[in-house]
Amino acid sequence: MVVSTKSRIGNNNMVDLHKSKEALQNQKASIKDFQKLNTQNYKLLLSWLNEWEERSLSRRGHTPDAKVRIAKTLAKYYQISKQLMHWFKDVDISKMDREQMITIRDDIHTLKNPLPLSDKHKRNKRKKLSQNTIHDIYRKVLIGSKGVFYHVSPHQHLLAKEIFQIDQRTDKEVDDISMDDIKKMANSATLPLHKLWLWLLFDLGSRLSETLLLTRGAVTTTETGKGRLNYEVTLKGSTTKSQQSMSSHLIHQEVIDLLRWHLDNLDRDPDTTDRTRLFSFSPAMGEKVIRTLSTRSGVLAKPTKKQPTPHTIRRSNARYLYEKDYGLEEINTRQGRHPAKQNSHAAPVS
Repeated sequence: MVVSTKSRIGNNNMVDLHKSKEALQNQKASIKDFQKLNTQNYKLLLSWLNEWEERSLSRRGHTPDAKVRIAKTLAKYYQISKQLMHWFKDVDISKMDREQMITIRDDIHTLKNPLPLSDKHKRNKRKKLSQNTIHDIYRKVLIGSKGVFYHVSPHQHLLAKEIFQIDQRTDKEVDDISMDDIKKMANSATLPLHKLWLWLLFDLGSRLSETLLLTRGAVTTTETGKGRLNYEVTLKGSTTKSQQSMSSHLIHQEVIDLLRWHLDNLDRDPDTTDRTRLFSFSPAMGEKVIRTLSTRSGVLAKPTKKQPTPHTIRRSNARYLYEKDYGLEEINTRQGRHPAKQNSHAAPVS
């Protein structure tokens, strides 16, 4: 009897799904042992994990492959949450102050108060958390989209972002580059469109996909009050549950001049409409432009000394605004992390 390739692939998917679900159930059962450490934190972590699972399954959990990825990711989050229960056992997450957050942050960096190993693993040399795992703790589990600190008060959520993501006093696990580096990369560009691409990524702090989706209709002319024209760019990107739009004024005059030049070229084409994209790049091409500018200028991201990516430039925008005394809520609004509760063009916080 000949078994088709499609049938074998389907059977493999079901086996992987069964194994992933079994591993996930084991992690769910084991986390109950940590409830006695801190009941309040346990409920908070559990509520985030349950919401993450429900949201993921409702969005993309219709195929076996998607269910396998979700189960594996969720199992890892449960494992990380057990470690977090140790780090947070002496504090109430919903009432943490700045000093407590800094202490927890330092514990994460130095792996103080580690999760006790079972007898099976005590024979092996304990490995430190990988860089990707720490990145998950910061960006997803702690303060990422709908993370743990999303479930506490807005003040605590913003404070957590400051301590765990933008605080200057910690050695950053994530790369960024300085304003001088951006200028070096821009000066190395041989094509004006490549220079405009770099500056828009940095000035808007937008994601690669959001910048690629910019259309002619997303750019509108505004009056500066001094007889000069400025431009406002509206970014629309897919977020966790809904589509949000974010507007921000461009920072540098050079970008305004380049944008004016590019818009004039587009408007000369009779086929240009509001849906015409500003850049005809593919995602791979957009990344390649940044790598090329990095190679020509010799700019490397810190601290890893790797070539910057479009998302590195997005993080650099957050760092730059923070150093210019912009408030955390304003930075998050400009980068489209959550809808603005007030005017998104508020002045920097002094």
